[in-house]
Amino acid sequence: MSSNIPLPRRIYNFLGSLWFLIILLSTMLLALIAPTIINWFNPDLGYDVSVGALRSDWYGGWWFNILMGLLMVNLTVCTVKRVPWRFFWMWGFLITHSGILTLMIGAAVTFNSKIYGDLQAMEKDSYEYFTIENQNEITVATSSQRTAFPIAYNPYRPSRERRTFKLKDAPVYLHAEEFLPNVDPEPTYRETPDGQETIVEILVHQPDHDPKRVALKLNQHVLGPRLALMATTLTDTAFANLSEPAGEEGTLVITVDGETRELDLAREKETPVRVGGAQVTVLSWGSPGESSGDFWVRFEVARSGRQAETWEAQALNTDVSPRRVSPPGAAAPPDFMARLRPRFRVDAIHGSDISAAAYLCRTGSGLRYLFLNTRGQKEAGLLEPGRKLAYPFMKLPMEIELVRWMKNAEEIAVPTEVRKSRRRIPAIRLTVESENQRQTKWVKFFGGGVGFTVGDRRILVVFQGKQYRELPFTLTLDDFRVEFNKGTDSPRSFESDVTLQDHETGDVTKATIEVNTPMKYKGFVIYQASWDPDDPRVSIFQISKDPGKKILYLGWVMAISGAIFMFFLKPFLQRLLAAGHKGTDAPLASSGALILFALTTLGTIGGMLGPLLLPRVDALWLGLGIAGADLLLALVVVLIARAWVATRPVRALQTGEILSAGWCLNTAALVILLMMKVTA
Repeated sequence: MSSNIPLPRRIYNFLGSLWFLIILLSTMLLALIAPTIINWFNPDLGYDVSVGALRSDWYGGWWFNILMGLLMVNLTVCTVKRVPWRFFWMWGFLITHSGILTLMIGAAVTFNSKIYGDLQAMEKDSYEYFTIENQNEITVATSSQRTAFPIAYNPYRPSRERRTFKLKDAPVYLHAEEFLPNVDPEPTYRETPDGQETIVEILVHQPDHDPKRVALKLNQHVLGPRLALMATTLTDTAFANLSEPAGEEGTLVITVDGETRELDLAREKETPVRVGGAQVTVLSWGSPGESSGDFWVRFEVARSGRQAETWEAQALNTDVSPRRVSPPGAAAPPDFMARLRPRFRVDAIHGSDISAAAYLCRTGSGLRYLFLNTRGQKEAGLLEPGRKLAYPFMKLPMEIELVRWMKNAEEIAVPTEVRKSRRRIPAIRLTVESENQRQTKWVKFFGGGVGFTVGDRRILVVFQGKQYRELPFTLTLDDFRVEFNKGTDSPRSFESDVTLQDHETGDVTKATIEVNTPMKYKGFVIYQASWDPDDPRVSIFQISKDPGKKILYLGWVMAISGAIFMFFLKPFLQRLLAAGHKGTDAPLASSGALILFALTTLGTIGGMLGPLLLPRVDALWLGLGIAGADLLLALVVVLIARAWVATRPVRALQTGEILSAGWCLNTAALVILLMMKVTA
């Protein structure tokens, strides 16, 4: 007989059938547990059970959206197939199904329209943007333009999928060739023929700690607690100038006609000293930053029968030392040797907060080390890989060990496991190509940017989260406070004082944001999420805007209200109806019926008057208050009706009908109030 049913009708019946619902729910159940099962067999796929992974890489798939759409179709067809509707008995069924559809619509709006991300704010700074979760971009800056390219990868698994971008107004191509979801935040290098940096890799040994690997860039200071580390290249003469003992202000070592004298700059200033066949007089001296980038001393050399000459010796730049200063004109090579051993104090170079320094030096004759302190004491020696060096002049809880000296090094990214309470640091391997020249480097997320040089073009590339810049306000972090549990590093509480200035009106709003106490402004919700343990001035906020949340509220209220009627009031009213048909008692008087109806709709009456009397009232909280009041009143009326069933069945039936009508009115009013919230 079913063969006589047209095919469209059979499809329609199947779409609204229970069997189709079971198939859909079973498929969706398998989809929900599939990520966990897949990870058991192949963890490298990256389908972990975290919310971010499932939302971005699994539930966001086109096939899952099709399943959700088919479920909505099944629910709609199932509802429509119930015609002709007996509204008095079926309104609970209709509003429950409508509420579930509304929930699904709200979920779809949330998934596709929700804006969610974080902002790392520094005290006293202002921000007009936040970083969107799981949406990244590479920003390319040249001398003439700045361009941002969205770049999407699964944030939980590596990828070698190649992506290519081109600058609009320049023949520059960027090739993203590899993606790593989390890398070691510490710089790591390897030696390659094309490497453009000199890197000295050391291990810092501390008691009760694993050795810490540190990469020193050439001629860049690394400042730690009381200790400055630096790697540099020097000539053998320059290293001798720095490492050999010197006077209070330095020592000039000069050799004339085979005789060598050491002149103390402070004690023998402006005092002629006979050296060989010349009179040598120290005139002045200085440190780096005063008139040059080197230690220097000026001295006069006077020989019998010749005009006196002024020369300058430098401690580091020994290739041009000494050089003649006066008299002006071309100078013949000096017929003497001179070098400066400066008074080399740590605090004069690195500041008063630093009391110790360690210099790792490459000289013409090999690797050397030099330890210094604030009193000018020095210790120097051979620098050998694997040898641990302890600072000799004061007790420091560390030893330094050279690992390797790389003359041609490039930075690489080292994959690492995600650490608890630490954000992920992804990285991409990027090749910049221009006019048949190319350069490849790793670019880490949220770093200061990586510079590329191709031909005569200098390009800065930053890998960062996509920034949402349509905030209707400017957020300023006024103060951030962290309180720790006594005797531990565990935070007990943290909170932020913020100021919001509206872009349109200029209004200023101040608030304190705490955990579980967010701030709401024009649809945006600002949560206190975390803080940076490495910098207590940095507060981390989560900012979201979810237009689907209001629709979800509406759907929940509709579904719950209809379900209460279906599973609680409807069976009770049916029992009252059966008893009422057998009763002979007199019905309620009209005044009594009106009083009972007013009682069951008291919450609705107050709720509808609320927005008129209090225009600023929040419709959501008002609606929830109405729902609570109506539920209590309905329970009271139910108790009255149950007490009357045995003796006054007609009045009990009438009371149930009034209760049903009041419940319908209350639900309709509640939905209207929530619609006001949704469309506000």
